[in-house]
Amino acid sequence: MKRLIFAIATIALLSLNCLAGKPQDGVFKHLGVGVGAGTNGISVELSTPITRWVQMRAGISMLPNFKLNTDADVTYSLSSNGYTQDVDDTIDLEGAFGRTQGSIIFNIYPLPWGSFYVAGGLYFGGNKLLKVKGHSDYIAENYDQIQNAGVEIGDYNIPVDRYGNVKGGLKVKNVRPYVGIGWGRAVPNNRINFGIELGVQFMGSPKLYTDHGNILDNIDGEGSNDIQEVMDNLKVWPVLTFKLSGRIF
Repeated sequence: MKRLIFAIATIALLSLNCLAGKPQDGVFKHLGVGVGAGTNGISVELSTPITRWVQMRAGISMLPNFKLNTDADVTYSLSSNGYTQDVDDTIDLEGAFGRTQGSIIFNIYPLPWGSFYVAGGLYFGGNKLLKVKGHSDYIAENYDQIQNAGVEIGDYNIPVDRYGNVKGGLKVKNVRPYVGIGWGRAVPNNRINFGIELGVQFMGSPKLYTDHGNILDNIDGEGSNDIQEVMDNLKVWPVLTFKLSGRIF
């Protein structure tokens, strides 16, 4: 976290220093448009120079629904003939990574020649990182005899509704810092240029959410599956984007 704060502060100071300089041709004197493809999906951006050293980008990116299938443990209490027993079962879950997010990013060109830049900014929206759904016919058919049905994911349970459906997923921060490096000008000196950018989006620790009921503590905390692996390991989102940028005027 200290390294993240230091990186963001450094970019902010560089931006302020550059913004204090004389604008090259004035904000919005030139306007560029770019399209990209990469780990954020398909992106579209509008760009303008702020100074000779800084260009600002605002855009939107759309990631298609990449599917993830996994088995998860489901537990519940079953009442029958006056007796109650705890049942351990499994349920098939389907996850989808698709999301749409916006961004405001500043490119800082530290060298008087070339197109190398350092990027810093924010991504916002698209906080539902992974959407999860599943269904159990048995729970739906016997719901009146079932209590506390929930899918185990690590230390938590996602509840199953009376129709045997489980629906929820993983959420991250709604506003996420971003830092990166790249090559290419968002507003080209010529009409068109190609570029590449590599960076990371800092999302924090993903949290479970549910569309039905409330997330409950898992007493034994032994549930483990692919979704738990995502929660444990995906705290930053790697960004690799290949771009084609053009100057409108």
